[in-house]
Amino acid sequence: MVRRMREMTGLLRAVAGLYEELLAVMGRERQALIRFQSVEAAAAAAEKEKLLRRMEGLEGQRLTLVDVLARDLGVPAAALTLEFMAQHAPEPLSGELRRCRELLGRLVGRLREENRRSNALCCNAVELLQGAYRLLQGFMVNVPVYHCGGGFHAARLSGKMVRDEA
Repeated sequence: MVRRMREMTGLLRAVAGLYEELLAVMGRERQALIRFQSVEAAAAAAEKEKLLRRMEGLEGQRLTLVDVLARDLGVPAAALTLEFMAQHAPEPLSGELRRCRELLGRLVGRLREENRRSNALCCNAVELLQGAYRLLQGFMVNVPVYHCGGGFHAARLSGKMVRDEA
């Protein structure tokens, strides 16, 4: 059981490392979006996908380990928390489990905040695009249009006029 708890702390440290990497990538992605750097934003999104796939693999390992530990401790898997494990672990390991819980709690809070920022940025971008679209609609013309040579187009055109093309 102690060996499996040590394995769990190692797994949780690996997850925390991936969370840190994800936060860094999300920050780069947000800056790229703010600066309208689509190539950098796309690269950050691809990097996020890779990190999320790695996290998914670690999550599968964690769930398997939780099931084994729950069986060893005689409790349902849903009741097996880090605090519960810390209460049933010997002292050096108990402190490590509590530190993992604290670290993961802080990282999840930071991820939520970064997610909130990204969501606000995207919502603001959508509103800006909608406003720009409405503004452009105001410039639309639906009247006969002169050619630069002075003649009229045979058909009515609509659109913003640049030179003699709609």
